[in-house]
Amino acid sequence: MVEKKEEKEEKEKIDKSLKLSIAEGSSYAVMDGVGNAYISPFAIAMNASNAQIAALTSIPSLVAPFFQLKTASILEKVGSRKKIILANIFMHSFLWLPILLIPFLFLKNGPLILIILFSLAVIVSSFINPVWMSWMGDIVPEDQRGRYFGKRSEIIGLVGLISMLLAGFFLDLFPKNEVFIGFAILFIIAIIARLFSGVLFARIYEPKLIIKKEFEFGFIDFIKKMWTTNFGRYTIYMMLIYLVVMIASPFFTVYLLRELKFSYTIYTIINVFSALASLFSMPLWGKIADRFGNVKVMRLTGLLIPLVPILFIFSPNQYYLMVIQTYSGFVWAGFGLSSGNFVFDAVGREKRAVCVSYLNILSGVGIFIGASIGGYLATNLDIGFMNIFLFIFLVSAILRFGVSASMLPLIKEERKVDEKPLYSIIGLKLNNIAHGFHHHMLHDITEKKDDKPK
Repeated sequence: MVEKKEEKEEKEKIDKSLKLSIAEGSSYAVMDGVGNAYISPFAIAMNASNAQIAALTSIPSLVAPFFQLKTASILEKVGSRKKIILANIFMHSFLWLPILLIPFLFLKNGPLILIILFSLAVIVSSFINPVWMSWMGDIVPEDQRGRYFGKRSEIIGLVGLISMLLAGFFLDLFPKNEVFIGFAILFIIAIIARLFSGVLFARIYEPKLIIKKEFEFGFIDFIKKMWTTNFGRYTIYMMLIYLVVMIASPFFTVYLLRELKFSYTIYTIINVFSALASLFSMPLWGKIADRFGNVKVMRLTGLLIPLVPILFIFSPNQYYLMVIQTYSGFVWAGFGLSSGNFVFDAVGREKRAVCVSYLNILSGVGIFIGASIGGYLATNLDIGFMNIFLFIFLVSAILRFGVSASMLPLIKEERKVDEKPLYSIIGLKLNNIAHGFHHHMLHDITEKKDDKPK
């Protein structure tokens, strides 16, 4: 009886914590929507060069994950994931204060100082990631991960979407010579939202942290065995796909704001279509991944992602770009959810924090190399026959397809799922819809014939 009572109490704590996690994530989404989402426009407003825009992404992505090498030792020393996360949230929040002051105090060297301060903010914030993955892996039931994270992402995405949209409208209220006042107000809102997420985090139930020395292994050992393990091959794929994606990714904002000269409102609306598609498709991807496996979803979406930068080439029309971003949001939602949840399937709880740290380090290396290549091409290449950014998008698309086609077949599903191919399920559902429509039309025609006077 005592054991059943304890199990019931723990289940109640977990159910409450899962709801709190959605609320906490929503608060973070406000910070992301009015803060992180506008870091590149902030840099562009300070006349940052193409190379500096690339560095704003590449340097934090390279440096920050290496600090996660200390995750295991700090977890062992502190003994509480909650304490580590709350300390990091506090530090991350207040690093935004000097960022918002840059254009008022250091406009001449603004972009360089922004790269330094934003890198520090990312270092502090990213340290939370493996600790959070370890924590959430303990409280989210295995057979509900796809649906839960799909629902969580849907709600968080909606909050982030509204925040980003309102921020874009808000910035356009300011004349060009006063836009930094608008950015400062947005970043103050970001600070408040991040601190509130910490208040919610403090109320989430943390199961007892179990650390066993026999499950610890070094980064070099992990690299040596990467190709021989399923999680290792997944890590190689993620590093390579981030590399080729980031050749183009930092320059979509530059292309829209600097080349096409869209207003902040139009820029935001175009991105909103991506967020909306991601928002509404996330629960669907979650259900599909729970039933058919994360690997199947990764394979499908990994081969659809290369189309995104190619489609940008055909037209600069803002309405066309909204359609492209809708497609982008749909496929990236499936890829992001499945690739993230695969970690829970592939790595046991004892190794999860360490493995996520190593995954983030190698992904960061890929991001740094990719963004550096893109920055070099955007700064030094003059091809003449097409816009340099469109050329970079094309290069990235070709490489994305090559990486996904060669690496995804090597990654295997880790849990028991429906063995039917995902494309056959989708085809069957479309066939059922068509059959139902045909049956309905036939029935409708028959009824109309019967209604005719004899």
